[in-house]
This record gives sequence, structure tokens and C-alpha cells, in this order.
Amino acid sequence: MSALGSFASAATTPDAATTPDEYVRLKHELAQTRARTDKKRIEARQLISQRDGLKSDVAKDSVEVEEKQLILEETLVSIKRLKEQIEVAKGEKDVLMKKIEK
Repeated sequence: MSALGSFASAATTPDAATTPDEYVRLKHELAQTRARTDKKRIEARQLISQRDGLKSDVAKDSVEVEEKQLILEETLVSIKRLKEQIEVAKGEKDVLMKKIEK
């Protein structure tokens, strides 16, 4: 029998070698161990829940960043077109100014 098996049997049923006080002590120790285990399980579930929430937040943020990158690229293209139009307008203005001077 394994050490755990002998501990479990000693903790659950008193035998000839286990005194009533020892039995009570072992039962109390077992209850404390189970309480610690339950607490750790709850903490683990909370951490898993937090992790899953953060993963969801990261996914949403990634989508938002991609959308903003597309908007930025479109804005940069628009700015480039506007600059080109400004240059064309300046050229046309210069031509008109020369015609007015003549």
C-alpha cells in the first residue's frame, strides 16, 4: 500500500495503533488540507477567468489597432493626394499670375 493509501486509511478509520486523539488530529489535519486545496482551486479558477478576460481584451484591442492602422494608411494617402493637388494648384496659380502680368 502506498504512503498516501495508508495515510488515507489512517485518517478515515481508527485502527488499533491509532489513538482517538491521534484520529481526531488526523481528521482535523485532513479537513485543513482539503480547505487549503479548495482555496487554491478557487484561486486557480479566478486566475484562469482573469486570463481569459485579458485574452479577450487583447483580441479586441488587436482588431481596434488594425482598424486604426487602416484609417491611418487611408489618411496618409489622402494627405499625399492633397499635397499633389496643392502643387498643381500652385503651378496653375503661377501660370495665371504670369498671364495677369502680361
